Amino acid sequence: MEFSLVDDTVTIDLYFPYNTPEMEETDYSYSLYTDEEKSYSNDDYTATYNFKPYDIDFFLYDGKYMMPYWVANYFLNTLNYCNIFFNKREFIFCYCDLGDVKSSDLRKIRNNPMTDSAPLQKEREDQLNQLAFYFENIFGVKEDEGFDKFSDILTSTLRKNLTSESGKDILKGYKHLSYVDIDDLHTSITQAPFYLKENSPQTSTSDIGQFYYNFYMLGDELESKRRDILKNHANDYVRFYDDTAIITLQGFETGETDKLKDEEGNILDSAKDVDSFYLFRYCMEEIAKYSQNTKQVKNVIVDLTTNGGGNVGAMIRCLGYFIEDIYLEDYYKGYNHISSVCYHVDTNMDGECDASDVYSQYNWSVLVSGYSFSAANSFAICAKQAGIKLIGQKTGGGMCSITPLALIDGASIYTSSPSCTTFYPDRANGVYEFTDVQYGINVDVEIDDYANFYNDEYLDNLADSLYSK
Repeated sequence: MEFSLVDDTVTIDLYFPYNTPEMEETDYSYSLYTDEEKSYSNDDYTATYNFKPYDIDFFLYDGKYMMPYWVANYFLNTLNYCNIFFNKREFIFCYCDLGDVKSSDLRKIRNNPMTDSAPLQKEREDQLNQLAFYFENIFGVKEDEGFDKFSDILTSTLRKNLTSESGKDILKGYKHLSYVDIDDLHTSITQAPFYLKENSPQTSTSDIGQFYYNFYMLGDELESKRRDILKNHANDYVRFYDDTAIITLQGFETGETDKLKDEEGNILDSAKDVDSFYLFRYCMEEIAKYSQNTKQVKNVIVDLTTNGGGNVGAMIRCLGYFIEDIYLEDYYKGYNHISSVCYHVDTNMDGECDASDVYSQYNWSVLVSGYSFSAANSFAICAKQAGIKLIGQKTGGGMCSITPLALIDGASIYTSSPSCTTFYPDRANGVYEFTDVQYGINVDVEIDDYANFYNDEYLDNLADSLYSK
C-alpha cells in the first residue's frame, strides 16, 4: 500500500495481505483444486484511489500515516469479507457485519453513546462522502445502473433523509438508496445505523424498485407453478421420467464441517440437507439405483429455475460432477485484472482429481430462468463454456461478488463489488476480452411456457433431442 500525501491517493495491490477472520466451522474450499497450468491471469494487480474529492486528507503523525478508520477498514478488512464497526465506545471486528454476533453482545454494541442521539451535521456529510467514494470507485455495476457520480442518484429527498438528525429517517434513506435508487439485487441494507437501538433493516415489496420487484414476483410465480404441477414431488431433490433424471438445486450451500461427517469420517445422512455438494452426491446415487432397478438413465437435467445463488465454492463443486475442467473467469474493475482459473473437483473424495470424478456417461443440460441469479448465473456460464446445453429462459444475471460495506454510522450495506464474473470465449487463442453478464446469458433452447419448466414429459423429449444426431 502506497500513500501520496500531496495528492491524497492510495495505491493498493489486489493481493494485499488483508485481515482474515477465523472460520473454523466451515471449510468453503474442500474438494476444490486449481490447475495452475490451465489457469491464466495478467500482471495488472494495482489500483490507485483519489480521496481528495471526498474531503479526505492523509497526513503523517509521529512517523505514521493517519487516515479515517473507515478507509483503513475497507482496504484491510472489507475486501476479505470482514469489517470493523465503531460505536463511539469500542471497535468491533466481525465477519461481514454484526449478523453473527450473539444477541447479548449485540444488545451491548447497539446500546452505545450514539443510540437515540442526534448526529452532528459534519458526521452526516462525512457519511455522504463515504457513500460517494464507494459508489463511484468500488461499486461493480455503476455503468449498468446508468450513473457515474453519486450525485447522479442523490436526489434532494435522499439527501434530506441521509443527513437527517433522525435515525429512522437515515434508515429510510438507506433503504431507498439500496432498493430503489440502485435497484441492484446484490445491494441491500443489512444493518441499521447505531442511532437506532433496534436493528430493523427489513423492507417490504412496496418499498423496492422495479427490478427487485420483478425478480421476486418471478420467483413466486415459478415456485407456485412448480408446486402446482409437481405436487407431492415438489420437494424431491431428484425425480425421474423415462430415461431422464432431473436434479433440483434451489441454492448453493456449504455446510458446517461437523454437519457433514461424523467423528469417524462417515458422511451423515443429513449432509445433503445442508450442503449442495453432498446433495448432488445423493442425487447421483439415486440415479444409479434408478438405472439399476427401473431404466437406464440417459439424460440428466440440472434445474436452477428457482435458484437465486449462494456460495461460489459450493457452486463449483456441483459443476465437478459433470465437468472436468471448470473455468471460473473474472475481471476486476479498477485494477483491470483478468483471471481465468481452472478448477478440478474431487467428487468421489479419493484424494485425486481425474476422469473418474466426472459422470460423463450422461447427456447433461441445465434448466435456467430469469430467477437463476448470481452463483446460478455463474453456474450457467461455466456450463455453457464447457459445451453443456442451456435450456429455459435467459438467466437473471448478477455478475459481481458481494462487498459488505461498514458505514461510519454503524449501518451495513451489501453491494456489488468490482470483482465481476465473465467469460472469455476466445480463451484458447489467448484473447481475454471482458463480457458483461450483469443481466444474464442466453440459453441454447428457449422454453416459452413456465409450466413446461416442470412438465417432465416435455423435458424428457427435449433432453432426448438436444444431443441427438
